[in-house]
Amino acid sequence: MLDDNKKIGMGLLGLSFLFISMGVIFLLDSTLIAIGDFLFLTGLVFIIGMQRTVRLFTKRDRAPGIVCFFLGIALVFFRWTLIGLILQLFGFVNLFGNFFPPAISVMQHTPVLKDILRLPGIRYVVGRLGTRSRAPV
Repeated sequence: MLDDNKKIGMGLLGLSFLFISMGVIFLLDSTLIAIGDFLFLTGLVFIIGMQRTVRLFTKRDRAPGIVCFFLGIALVFFRWTLIGLILQLFGFVNLFGNFFPPAISVMQHTPVLKDILRLPGIRYVVGRLGTRSRAPV
């Protein structure tokens, strides 16, 4: 069972993806994307805790991903939205790439999502992300 902090964190993460998606749909609106970034970081703190979040963002082996992620957030804040989003995406994949295979495995066993993940274009991407093996950190 999820405690209240994790529930709040999941809601904040959902809102962050909603705001970032809306920012992209509305022709790279930097304000919506910046709100989404703030909600993402806040939701992450609620889900894994402050100490684990600080540990996640201070690991030396993930320094390029961390720098790219936060530089992307700063660029979005200063209205260089497209470049900032590209840097954020690169940093996000470097930081959270180890979580993709387990997350995809869970989604493949979820009733509605498994049908969506079997669609032809999505199946290819899921196959590439889900079978990627990365070195344990």
